[in-house]
Amino acid sequence: MRHRIELWVIGVGLGCAVLFSGCPVALVGGAAIGTMAYLDGDLKSKEPHALDAVYAATHKVLKDLDMKVVEDTKEKGQIKIAARDEADRKVTITLVSQFEGITDVSIRIGVFGDEKRSRSLYTKIHQALQP
Repeated sequence: MRHRIELWVIGVGLGCAVLFSGCPVALVGGAAIGTMAYLDGDLKSKEPHALDAVYAATHKVLKDLDMKVVEDTKEKGQIKIAARDEADRKVTITLVSQFEGITDVSIRIGVFGDEKRSRSLYTKIHQALQP
């Protein structure tokens, strides 16, 4: 019962944040597209693009930013990319295919996270996906 109440409170809170944020949001299967959340050092968002497209855009952005990719692991429906930034901090980007054309994106910079840089990196990836 407690778990249901917690989920309900989280759902209401997220719903209010979306409704009153002033940002247009598309809801797909209960998932808010175009919103970002920064929790426990990870920036999380959903992209309305297929996994392969987000993967290609991510690599383009990392190359444009002169970040060296040190790990690139692909498993069924999930890709993990690790790179090093200019300060030699580890940048971990996880991409997970959710539905046809929807990809979860998670970004962590450094051990504890860096919200400002994570948002900047995500914005560049998002822009690289635009026609």
